[in-house]
Amino acid sequence: MFDLFRMELFKLRKHKLTWGAAIVCFVVTFVLPLIGKLFAGILYNIVKDSGEAQSVAEAKNLVDAFNSPLEFSSLLKMPFGGISLVLILVFVSASSFLFLDIGGGYIKNIAGQIPSRGHSCYGKYAVVCLQGLLCMLSAFLGGVIGTLIVRGISFDSDIPAGILEFALKWLILCGIDAVLLLFTTGLGNKVLGIVMAVIFGTGALGMIYMPLSFGIRALFRLEDFELGGYMPDQMISASPMNVWASLIGGAVMICVFLPLTVMLLNKRDVK
Repeated sequence: MFDLFRMELFKLRKHKLTWGAAIVCFVVTFVLPLIGKLFAGILYNIVKDSGEAQSVAEAKNLVDAFNSPLEFSSLLKMPFGGISLVLILVFVSASSFLFLDIGGGYIKNIAGQIPSRGHSCYGKYAVVCLQGLLCMLSAFLGGVIGTLIVRGISFDSDIPAGILEFALKWLILCGIDAVLLLFTTGLGNKVLGIVMAVIFGTGALGMIYMPLSFGIRALFRLEDFELGGYMPDQMISASPMNVWASLIGGAVMICVFLPLTVMLLNKRDVK
């Protein structure tokens, strides 16, 4: 099993899209504070002579916010900066990596050297989770450096909660990777895996959760229930997170989709 992990780790080092995704994550979160401050200054210059006191006050508050330090915990809680484009790239690179051995045809060589074809999923899945962590850390580092340059950082008392949310977001990311593993490896369909990666990255399923939430509230007479708050694709971009929902949701996705992929791969002929 360790040899499988080493093999997948070697493939990850050679996978250009992985490093491209990590670099893009860094660059996007690095320039985000710079763009935000520039936009705030431009907006203030536009509205300051308009005579609308409320608009001027809001623009000035935005400028003042970018002139004051940002809490370190905020960067931990939103490592990707809330940018869906970054998440799409992370999930697409994961789908591409998961399909490498199938697309290249050398899955047959791997399958013939291990007791069970499904065993190849474990090393692959462990490495793709490391890939997600690499992208998260790269995005976080870019955000830290960019924020330090633009406005500075204050170390607040909420840092432990920030570390917890960072870890929970990685767990959710690992859960989504388990779903992508099912489509790319279990079903052998890269296109469907990439489609799901885009859907998860954009949070497009939120349009479905809204009417479902309304129906559940009406049926059970709940006032504040939102289904999206319990769905992994929504939680990965949310802050604050529901800790128990994140733990249970991420664990359930991994415990369901990883064994299911192993079972499907054992039953399916490799080509």
